[in-house]
Order: sequence, then C-alpha cells, then structure tokens
Amino acid sequence: LDSARYGIAWGVIGAAMEAAKVATNSPYFLYCNPDEEIIHLERCSNILEDSHIKKLNLTVGPMALSGSTRMQATTVQMLAAGSAIIMESNGFEENLLKLIDELICVDYKVIHDFILKESNLYQNGGYVTYVSDESLGISILTDTTERSPTFSLLPFETTTGYEHSLCYLTIDGAVNSVESWKKLLKRAPRPLEWGSLEGMVDLNSIYSYDISSKSLERRSSLANHEVFKIKLSESKIQFELGDLNGDAPINQSSVLSYQLTLKLLLNTMSTLIMGRMDRYESNIMTWVKPSNYKLIDRASRYVLELLKRDGINKSYNEVSKAVIELSGETDSNIPIVLRVCNSLKQD
Repeated sequence: LDSARYGIAWGVIGAAMEAAKVATNSPYFLYCNPDEEIIHLERCSNILEDSHIKKLNLTVGPMALSGSTRMQATTVQMLAAGSAIIMESNGFEENLLKLIDELICVDYKVIHDFILKESNLYQNGGYVTYVSDESLGISILTDTTERSPTFSLLPFETTTGYEHSLCYLTIDGAVNSVESWKKLLKRAPRPLEWGSLEGMVDLNSIYSYDISSKSLERRSSLANHEVFKIKLSESKIQFELGDLNGDAPINQSSVLSYQLTLKLLLNTMSTLIMGRMDRYESNIMTWVKPSNYKLIDRASRYVLELLKRDGINKSYNEVSKAVIELSGETDSNIPIVLRVCNSLKQD
C-alpha cells in the first residue's frame, strides 16, 4: 500500500520499460510526482535510473481535490503528449505557449448555470444524458465515467444489467453500439482478450456499453430526465441543457486546444456538481470508492486526517483494516471514509 499513495500507474511503468526493450528510439515516461518523493520506491527508481527511457517530470503540485488526478495531472500530461504528437518542431515553443495562453483564458462563467441545473436534477432524483458529436465524445466519456470511482456513483449501465447511472453518453448519429464506438475512436475498439481477462474487456463487453442513439431512447423514459447537448461549431463549444444555452470560445484550428478546453470545463463542472451534492469535504474525497490498493490507501489516509482534526489518533494499519472490512457493507448512502471515521470514533 505504501507505493500506492503516490498515484503511480504501475501498468504505465511496465509499458515504458517493455517498450525500452523493443523500441528503436527511446520511449518517454511522463509523470507528475516529484522525484525525491518516489525515488525510494523500487519500481520507480528502476525506471528513473533506466538510461534507455527518457523522463519528463510534469509535477504540478497537489490536486485541487486531493488525489483526483483526473484534473491537473492528466491535463498537463494530455497537453505534453498531445503537443508532441501534433505540433511541428519548427515553432514548437511559440505554438505551445500560445496554446497555454488560450487555456489560461478559458471562460468558466459559461458553466455556472449548468452546474446549478445538473446538480439540482440529481438532487431531485433526475438523470442526464450527454449528447455529443463524435469529435467531442472522447472527452465527455472520460469525464463522465471517471465520476464513478471518484465520487462513488453508479457506473455506466450496460445493455445486460446495472442500475441506471446518473449520467450517460450518446454519440449523435450513431445507430448502434458498434457504430458509436467506431465514431468515438475513429477505429474499431482493440480489447484486451488475455486469458485472465477473458470475458471482462473483450469486444462484447465493450459493446454492452451502448452509447449510440439507443442509449438516449432507453433513458428517455426515466423520470426527470434531461438531455445535455454539447457540440462543436467553427469558433466555440456549444452547451445546451433544457432551456439553458451557453458558448465557450475556442481556437478551432487546433484539435488539442478544443479538447483541452472541453476537458477543463467538464472537470470543473463535474467536480463542483459533486461538491453541491456533498461528495467531498473540504478538498478530501470522502466518497472515494476503495476498489483497489491505491484507493484503499487513499481512503485510509483521509480517515486519518479527519480523525486527527477531531483529536483522535489511530494507526495506519488499524484504519486500513477497517476500510477493507467495512467496504463490504452494502449501504451505499454512507461514504466509506465517513463510515470508518464513525466506527473508529466509537471504539
């Protein structure tokens, strides 16, 4: 668990190290942790000291919402990797600084009323289906699906089961699941059909998340359901939710610019929506879902912090054990962090 607290993706490290064995050119490893904080971890020291791998440290400091790397960390990585892919070497620095200036100037006022309306819908038992053209679908899918583990929301429903999620996605113009995923990715999905993962992330599993027009048809019968349309025009991203309309100006000449602009707006919007629904306290993710070792560790550290504020001292091992034991309880209306806090206060 010790290594998990740094939010490091071991699979990414493994991929970079494997690439170094077979690639003609040295692969790059992008990460957002200060070297001095991770160098003592064996797997991290192995990659940082590997001369066959080029490292690019993109440390941005603590996340606005503690541990929520879907925000600053992934944004700066997307900026770095995307710029390297699409920008010409001639004038690279000038174009990169221009893009950064565009992102700094994003007008967040456009999402204010949408935050209020969407959060009010959820608080009143409602649902939202985002409808997007294929050019913006990937950014919307990323934000909406990441809300589940961060705030303990129901995941996207499938055609074979699950309760309806608060929000979902429809790719406008796609008539079935196969077409919707091809439109979204600009190619057919490439599933992981490895032995131990068989049946979990194969093509049938992917297509069971039907984000075609059928998802909108399926969800339209839900009580208090609204359609949130987001589309790209020549110089702006257009938002429409019920009777609300708003535009975010963009630089249409750069696909990276408008994808990053939308990511910033959606990340901010979804985080503040969840804040209005009391899904975090201060900047602590009290509703984080401890579904793996990293998130068990994160929940444990949040419990320790909240207990410390109340003058209660517990050991890390005692808290993490309680997190694991109480995570099996079925009451989803009480977040695990607060559930463990209340349990340990009674001891």
